Parts: sequence; structure tokens; C-alpha cells
Amino acid sequence: MRSNHIHQAHGKRFRDRALAALCLCTAGVAVSSAVRADVWDDCRVFAADKALVPCTAVIDKGDRSSADLAYAHWRRGLAYRLAGTLDRSLAELEQALNLNPNLASALVTRGAVHRIKREFDLALADLDRAVELEPKNAHARVERGIIRAGRNEWQQAFDDFDQSIALRPDNGYAYASRGWAFVQTGNFERALDDYDRAIAINPAIAEAFSGRGDVHRAKGQLDDAIADYTRAIALNPKNAGPYLGRGNAFNSKGDFARAIADYDQALAISPNETRAQDMRRVAVAAQAEFARTTTLPVSPKDVSPATKVASPPAKIISPPSRTVSPAKGGRGAPASSAPTAASEAEQPASAAAQSRELVVQANTLSRQRKFDEAIALLDKAAALDPQSIEPLQVRAAVRMMTGQASLALRDLETAIKLNPKDLRSINWHGTVLTILRQFDGALTDFDRVLGFDGNNADAHLGRGEIFRLKGENDRALAAYDRAITFNPKEAAAYAGRGLVFTKQGQHDKALNEFDRALGINPRNVEALAGRGWELVIKGRANEAMTDFDRALEINPSHGSAFMGRGAAMLATGQPERAIAALDQAIAKLGNAPVPYMIRGRAFLAKGDLDHAMSDLDHALELQPKFADALTARAAVWVKKRDYAHSLDDLDLAISLDKENVQAHFARAGVHEYRGDRDLAIGDFRKAMDLNPKTPLDALAQAEAQKRVQALTKQVPCGDSGAARAKEACL
Repeated sequence: MRSNHIHQAHGKRFRDRALAALCLCTAGVAVSSAVRADVWDDCRVFAADKALVPCTAVIDKGDRSSADLAYAHWRRGLAYRLAGTLDRSLAELEQALNLNPNLASALVTRGAVHRIKREFDLALADLDRAVELEPKNAHARVERGIIRAGRNEWQQAFDDFDQSIALRPDNGYAYASRGWAFVQTGNFERALDDYDRAIAINPAIAEAFSGRGDVHRAKGQLDDAIADYTRAIALNPKNAGPYLGRGNAFNSKGDFARAIADYDQALAISPNETRAQDMRRVAVAAQAEFARTTTLPVSPKDVSPATKVASPPAKIISPPSRTVSPAKGGRGAPASSAPTAASEAEQPASAAAQSRELVVQANTLSRQRKFDEAIALLDKAAALDPQSIEPLQVRAAVRMMTGQASLALRDLETAIKLNPKDLRSINWHGTVLTILRQFDGALTDFDRVLGFDGNNADAHLGRGEIFRLKGENDRALAAYDRAITFNPKEAAAYAGRGLVFTKQGQHDKALNEFDRALGINPRNVEALAGRGWELVIKGRANEAMTDFDRALEINPSHGSAFMGRGAAMLATGQPERAIAALDQAIAKLGNAPVPYMIRGRAFLAKGDLDHAMSDLDHALELQPKFADALTARAAVWVKKRDYAHSLDDLDLAISLDKENVQAHFARAGVHEYRGDRDLAIGDFRKAMDLNPKTPLDALAQAEAQKRVQALTKQVPCGDSGAARAKEACL
């Protein structure tokens, strides 16, 4: 079946480095007194989606040459195209080409807009003209290759893709486009090579992940396909194609509920997508047939210790075996006390069967979040069959979902007394102790399990969680690796590794681990929240919102996801919405310093200095050596024109974290305000020399370079020196 995704789509507890992305996100630039760069330079240099304002200023001013104005109209047209406002984009591109008919870049962009609007003849005419004007224009070649492939002109298409790659070997989109063409012509191995290359060059190309998912699915590698479709969805949640592909992969695995959910998402985006309609009908019918022939009661899965309120059970597992009670009527028993064969066969079986049925019903109620009703049924089940550990285990899981950890422990302790060798009960007991941060007791439980079964993945996972929460990162990674060795499909272990890498500032590794976790279990809340934070750190806050929203759909009490939503909203210039989300995070997480720090930044962005100061003071009361909070409070002091206090905070922040780009940049700005030119240059240069760990670090470094250039052109005024031509004097 022919794919058309290229045609459609080409158009609580995080801190340290994971939160550096928020440092001075609104206040950092305010600290500097940089003279604004020429708006024409901004129009030319800014990323296309950021160039709209400066290019509009250039056009409105109208004092540039015709060539420059044509360029500004093209850049504005490109910005509109990226925003999806295609008609406005075409109008701008017409203006550009009226001013300069030979502007090849405007022809390429207009060709792409025509392609998206399915006006293929017009698109091809523009792209032919662009190639004629600039035979070495790699973008024109790849766009024309897409059109030619859509017309089944395969040889010409491959020629264009090959030439585009020869001209620009670093163009990931050219590899992704050629990979799509290979898929259409059945050459899956070549396609896989191209998609791998595209992703290595630019891991933000959604089409490359979606296309690679198509290849994996065609080869029967369903888990790999699901992982790639999930990544494509995170990058571009408005494209129906990856939802359809992932739905098909889930359908092939027999996971009909997830398949139907993905088909619904595809149809919400593209209601007339007939393939999604057809496959949804197939999945619904298969699910109904499966329900008629199969009963799968759900027992609780170990819950994550990363949040105060645990997530709902994530996967179906078989119920444990009942503990066998001593035989009745054995040797020495009075004959009159021995039950008949019929009653011995019927009575216990009847009670056990009733108990099992109540457990199944309770599981259903638990999924519906009707926890009180579920507990009532489980109470009856435990009374009917007091020797069964199954009602106790399920009741413990439900109680964890409602925050009743002590009662959950009591149930699990009873289950362990009934069967001291039931490893599942012991593991869960250790997990609950981990959530309560009773690490020594939890380690005892997990070690006890490993004494029975050294290959028990759940016990290794539990040890990994404890070591991670204690900050013993190397031991945590080793334990997670052991869990994955014995269960390569253990999503929680990959998520745990991701959290460790995030804390270590290894953000690419962390993102990869979260992707792997979600490829196995798309409902893993920790992986969703963790990946959301990584996307915020990488400057892709809009994508992050999708992950945070999905995490909160699964677990509405997940404090880290609320905090992440607030961070993403702040990063996208929505301080009021950020404050509302952070209010919820604080309600869930209590006196954790990080959400107060982020909310303080949001108040600062809003201009509410008193509330900003109050939140940052509280964050520092909770954690006095919190460098990010000190840096943020320094920005508030600057707004209040209290430079002495600002320097005190920044000096302390830098003493705590000498590699903090944002703190050095901010301190340089304060020195500049105070007229300490040499100190300002020193801190700006230090910020430039450090290793950037977030997009905001890179922005601060670029601004620091401008400030150094400006400051080094200034000379003292008066008797000691005079300003030379085109130089300012101090």
C-alpha cells in the first residue's frame, strides 16, 4: 500500500541540569543591556519561524533595496508556510517574486506550498525554474524529487534525491525523502539505511521516524515499529499517518484497545482516511471476538516510586496460584468429621470461584477508577477465600492508587505470610517501601527475591529505583541493565535509565531511553514525563506538551507532569497558564523546591516581582544551595535595581555550579549595568567558553558574543582616550 506521509508532512523530581533549560528563560536577556541588533540582520539570521517580526519591520520600513525586500517577503512567506497559513504564504511569495523573479529560494518555497495544496503542476513549474536558476540548489532538488515520485517518475526522482544528497550530505530531509521513495519501490533495506542516516543527521524529522516505522512493520519488527511511530507522533502530533501505522502494529500484536485508540486519533485528524476507518472496523471485530473467548483478569503491576500517588496497573499479568491449604480428613481424623467426596470437591471450589469472579469485577472497576467499589468487592473476595493471596495483592494495588500505602503494606504482609515464597508479593512489598522511601527495608525485600531467583527482572528493577532515588547513579544503571538482561521488554527499566541520564545531563541518551520505554509501553507515565522534560530542555516545548498531557490522562495526579506542563508553557511565553499548572504541581508535590522555583520564574515573566520573590525565597528555604533558584532571584533583584543583592546571589550560584552558563551570563549583565566593563567581558567570555547544555545556554552564548564585540569596541572618554570613527565611548 502506497504511503503518502511525505506529501502530507513536509510542510518529584527533576533538577540540576534537567532544569537548566528554564534558567533565566525570560529574565536572562533582560539582565543584559545589549544594544538591539539591526532588524535586517535579525530578518536574515533568525530561524524562519522567529523571523516574522523582524522581516515585517523591514518590509514596513521599506528603505531597503528591491532585492532585500524580496528576501524579506520570502522569509515572511517561509514563516507563514511553517505555521500552516498557506494562502498568506503564497501572497508573500508572490510579492517576493514580483520584486525579484530570479529569487530561487522563493520559487522553492512556493513549489513546496503548491505541493502541500496538491497543485502538483504549479509546484513542478516552480521547482524546474529554481533548478534552472540554481542547479546546485539542494532544496530545490529534493522538493522536485518528491513531486516526481508522486507522479511515479521514479528514475527522475532518484536522480534528484541523489544530486541533493551529493550537494548537501548533511540534509536529513533528502535522506528521509529518498527513503520514502525506496519504500514505495519495495527496497526496504535501502530505505532503512536512508532513514537511519536522516535520523542521525537530524533526530527532529518526524517523517524519518514514521517511514522507518513503516519499514519495521513491513519486516514484522512490530516493537521497533511502535517505538518509531511513537517518536514521530511526539514530533508531529497533527499527522494522521503515524497513528495509523502504530494502530496497525498494535493490531498485529493483538493489542486491539491501543489499535482502536490510534485509529480514533488518526480519524480525529483526518476524518476521511478510509484506511483508518477500515482497520478500525477490523480491530473492533477482533476485540469483540477475543472478549467472547478469553477472560484475562488484571492483577496489579508494581507501581513507580517516582511519584507520591502511583500510576494505575500498566499491563496484564496472570493471577498468582492459590496457596494450597492442608488436606482435610487425613490420617487420624475422626470418620464422622470427614466430608463426603462430593462436598470436598464442590465447597472449596465454589468459594474459590466466587472469589476469583469478584477479583475480576474489581479489576474492571479499578480501571474505571471506581476504587471504593473495587475495594468492597475485594473485601468480599478475601473473606470468601481467606487462603488466597490474589484478592490481597489486587487490593494492595488499588490502595496504592488511592494513596493508602500503610493498608497496602498490611495486605502484602498477609499475602507473604500465606505464601512466604510468593515472589510477586515480596517484590510489591519492596516497591511500596520504596515509595515510602524506606530504602533499607525495600532492599531487603528485593535481595530476598533474588535469593530465590537471581534472574528476577522485577527485583533488579526495584534495586535500580532505590539506587536512583538515593543518587547512586552507577549502581542504578547497573541494576537497570540487569533487569533488561532478564526482561528486554521491561519498559520501566528503560525509563529509569532515562531519568538517570537526565540527571547526569546526557540528554540525547535520556531521550533515546524514554523512546525505547514508550515503544514497549506507550502508557509508561515516567517515560512520558521524562521525555517531555527532555523536549523542553532541547527547546521543543510544544512537542513536550503532548507527552505531559498524555501522562496526565493516564495519571491525573502525576506531579512531575504538572510541573513539566508549567515549564513548557513558560518556555512558550504563557506565564499565566504556567502558573496555573505549577499551582497543581505544588498541590501534588508539597514542599518540593523545583516547582516553586519555576513558578517564581513565571511570576517574573509576568512582571509580578513580589510573588516571584516570595516563591524563589521559599525554594531557597527548602534548598539553600539551589543554584537555579539563586540565578532566578538575581534576575528579580535586577528588576528591582538592587544590583548588590543580585551579585551576591549570582556569586553564590556560580560557586555552587561553576559550569552554569546562565549564571555567568546574568552576572556579566549586572557588571555591565554597573559599568564594570572588564568584569562584564570576563563573565561573558566565561559563558561563551562553557559547554552549552540547553538551547537557552546556546542563546545566552550567542548574546554574550555580541556583547563582547560591542564592549571591546568601546574606549574611555576624556583625557585618557578618544573615540575613534564608528566607535562608542564609555
